[in-house]
Amino acid sequence: MVAAFAGAVDTAVLFQEQASKAGININVDRVSEDGYWNDIAGNLVCMTEALEVSRSSGIPLCAA
Repeated sequence: MVAAFAGAVDTAVLFQEQASKAGININVDRVSEDGYWNDIAGNLVCMTEALEVSRSSGIPLCAA
């Protein structure tokens, strides 16, 4: 999960804890904002995870 807003990591951890009660394993990863769209090699990173949390800031969404 990407920390997109204040409290995003806490929200993700809460979601993780609730899902674990149902036997669902969720890994919470905080990714820096500058590494969200592309990795260091220029490969598309956004929208490649099963679940992401983000915010709209005027940057167009990348093509999935």
